[in-house]
Amino acid sequence: RQTTALTVADALYEAGIVLFLPDQVAPAPTDRITANMEIVIDRSSELTIRADGQEFKTRVRAQTIGDALLESGIALNGLDYSIPSATQPITEGITIRVIRVTEEIVTQQTPIAYESVLQADANLDLDRRAVIQAGQQGIWQQNYRVRYENGVEIRRELTEEFMAQAPMNEVVAYGTRITVRTIETPDGVLEYWRKFRMYATSYYPAELGGDNITSIGETLRKGIVAINPRIIPYRLNVYVFGYGVGRTADTGGPRTTPYWIDLGYSDEDFVGWSRWVDVYVLTPIPETVNYLLPLNENGGPIPP
Repeated sequence: RQTTALTVADALYEAGIVLFLPDQVAPAPTDRITANMEIVIDRSSELTIRADGQEFKTRVRAQTIGDALLESGIALNGLDYSIPSATQPITEGITIRVIRVTEEIVTQQTPIAYESVLQADANLDLDRRAVIQAGQQGIWQQNYRVRYENGVEIRRELTEEFMAQAPMNEVVAYGTRITVRTIETPDGVLEYWRKFRMYATSYYPAELGGDNITSIGETLRKGIVAINPRIIPYRLNVYVFGYGVGRTADTGGPRTTPYWIDLGYSDEDFVGWSRWVDVYVLTPIPETVNYLLPLNENGGPIPP
């Protein structure tokens, strides 16, 4: 091809050949044209890079993906990788995605419940409780290695788990000291060794369809009371103001609270009851005492 251009660049311009910055031209564009000169153009490759939240087009002379990223000023650090991989060759128009990878150790702690341990205390009054050691939750710790790619969690791997803190049991003392006390009543001075706050109702044979035989085979009449035998055993005497002395000889049906007393009557002398009362358990003290009674509706023991 003939030309009147003075330099290689002028000759290429005259021929309508566009050069891109990464293209390599030999001889150099600034060299002067000489007779029979051969101009060789080593074209760069066009590609698209998506990295760090951006996308841009560029041209490189690199032969591999990794070199193309370096040529474009983008480094793969640590666990970072590219798609296609850094060793793959460049093809015209390729799109390269850069994946930024980070990892961290994430700690997860789960509480371990403590237990309540009951301990008899002869220096504490019957039906009293006291916390002598506060409970403390334990901690179960799990460590995870978490991998993020471009800020998104893609994997969570448990690396270790262990008890970071052992639970400490709560220790609750319950009283076993029994004190005999006296109370003045319309029936005279009576000795008692236990006292409950209970809900009182009343019953009589006609209400039971004529059945007048109690759970332990006694005849239902005034002076017979029905009660939860876990609270007050059978064959003990109790006192209720307004009723008098009653013998625990029967048990009732399901109740909303275990602290319930049903005052017995005959059909002829029935009196209706429906209120909270104090129930005094009279002496003598039985050979076997249940020191651990069911808790009340508030989760605590019934105070004496």
